[in-house]
Amino acid sequence: IVILAFVISQLDGGPYPAVDFGGACGGQTTKMASDAPGLLSCPDLAGNISTCQNKHGKKVFLSIGGATSQFSFSSSSQASGFADMLWNLFGPPGKVDSELRPFGMVEIDGFDIGSLSHFQVPLL
Repeated sequence: IVILAFVISQLDGGPYPAVDFGGACGGQTTKMASDAPGLLSCPDLAGNISTCQNKHGKKVFLSIGGATSQFSFSSSSQASGFADMLWNLFGPPGKVDSELRPFGMVEIDGFDIGSLSHFQVPLL
């Protein structure tokens, strides 16, 4: 298993996350810059993900959280919507504009959820 780090937050409670993959990304698409300023375009990283999956048979997970991250949701439906958005951005393509997908048409295999102390979801 290969774990990529990190999805670090949701921006202002909005639908799109902020990501930090260190120096592995090369800026933003026009759509990212206008609609999702926390996202980054990562075509080289996408190629590496594809190689890990297809050539080496590795599962690639995206880590949600990190030591300094903080997620806060006002309702369980907001948390569920954010989870759906993550899957749409990083899972199988087709549910969101491809210009918003950091890894283009490449999809990850799942998510690694960091410490639950970084997530705040109201109990119902």
